[in-house]
Amino acid sequence: MKYAPLLFLLFFTSPCFAQNQPPQIQNLQAFFSYTDNRLTLTYDLSDAEGDSIEIFFRLSSNGGENFQVDVSNAAGDVGFPVLPGTGKQITWDSPQPLSTVLARVKLTADDKAEVDIQAIVDQVDSTRLKADLNWIAGIRHPGTGLAHLQEVKDSIEKRFLDAGLTTYRQPLTVGSYTLENIIGLHQGHIDDSRTWIIDGHFDGVFNSPAADDNGTAVAGFLEAMRLTAPLLFRNNIRYIGFDQEEAGTLGSQRYVNQGIQTWETIEGVINLEMIGYYRNEPNTQVFPAGFNLLFPAAYNAVVADSSRGNFITNVAEPNSLVLKETFDSCAARYVPGLRVIDIVAPANPALVPDLLRSDHAWFWASGIPALMITDGANFRNPNYHTPGDSVGTLHFPFMQDVVRASVATLITLAQPLHGDVAVSQVGIANTGLPDLTGCGIKIFNHNHALQIETGDCRNTDWEMTLMSITGQILMKKTIPAGSSAVNMNLEEYAPGVYLLRLESRYGTYTERVVRM
Repeated sequence: MKYAPLLFLLFFTSPCFAQNQPPQIQNLQAFFSYTDNRLTLTYDLSDAEGDSIEIFFRLSSNGGENFQVDVSNAAGDVGFPVLPGTGKQITWDSPQPLSTVLARVKLTADDKAEVDIQAIVDQVDSTRLKADLNWIAGIRHPGTGLAHLQEVKDSIEKRFLDAGLTTYRQPLTVGSYTLENIIGLHQGHIDDSRTWIIDGHFDGVFNSPAADDNGTAVAGFLEAMRLTAPLLFRNNIRYIGFDQEEAGTLGSQRYVNQGIQTWETIEGVINLEMIGYYRNEPNTQVFPAGFNLLFPAAYNAVVADSSRGNFITNVAEPNSLVLKETFDSCAARYVPGLRVIDIVAPANPALVPDLLRSDHAWFWASGIPALMITDGANFRNPNYHTPGDSVGTLHFPFMQDVVRASVATLITLAQPLHGDVAVSQVGIANTGLPDLTGCGIKIFNHNHALQIETGDCRNTDWEMTLMSITGQILMKKTIPAGSSAVNMNLEEYAPGVYLLRLESRYGTYTERVVRM
């Protein structure tokens, strides 16, 4: 009995018992019947706590680029509540035949447990930020630092790929240089028509290591990506490194004008623009002419603190007020030590050109909510656009707090899920070619393998022949009498459509099968 208090303490404080474990989806299979245009999904669902689970079913008709087919009339073990168990089934009647080569299904299980945003935010690491800045810093200009500019682009791309993001470059030739935005997509699992962006430009001016401007943003969105890419979200997140901001925001102009997909809406943008310079001495923050008249609240708040450069500025415009308030509330809740000063640009931001000097400006021009998160550039940092903009001038605890606030905001906006996701290609079951044998033959396609069931006619041998779509015989095999089912491996065959023929004294049955 003397050990009982210790056992009690261990039981109720051990992380294994304290944390709610997410549900798990196993053995997801999807079959489409051309006979009745019906898609059938089967799966198993487990949950350590036995919670009621919400199951979301999504379907893609374009190979997984997005999952936006209307499946609202699906029936079965879908929606809320679904209890854990095996042999779960969902059916959906398609209004037209599916292209099973392109169709993919996605199931998402969410137990509605709260995601601990604070625990994620606290993992933002100033040591990592500094380590990243050490390799980012250096001249990144197409005329005077092309080699390092390319190295940074390659490194961002590799980090995105290593995190499992859908990654691509968006090019634009400008003179003799091809600028390339580096874009990584973390797909949402419930509504992937809505997208949130965190970005920063990775180029610099011709004579500067460009640590604050804008290496800090690159390190910042890479750290945000590190912590959010492993999570599940309701909506999409795009992480973007913009090229040639210093040449006139050319990269973001290219993206806003030609990079937004027709099937997505950009809900909001967090543009990081110089987030690492901090000074707590009096009179280290100055303002452009007329600032006190346009933004008296912000001006008075800074002056009341002896004009110290010890805050981050959250720059919005009237269309971005909800986004601004979300950043402010997340900073206050999750990073209470970070001082945030707000500026809301006038309805015509061109009246304040200093607020249009970064990549958020093109989103504003297109009516897309966006924030510029900035330390104030040349109004605080005397090294702006000079060889003195080096890693050693930056304040990493401050930068860490800014990234923490950005991560908290991004997670809150994209809506995290506590659960599991499973994706499967759609196979074919009963392709609609008539079974003239009367045996009730069934053929199930599991992507790389077929399962053939001979139904009520297992008392005879069946000759099984796999043919190309043009009739070339690729393989023959006998299913002996007494066998109720047999499997055929398709891995050695190239993706495509094939014909499977079954022959016996009962007749001939032929079916199309797809090797994904």
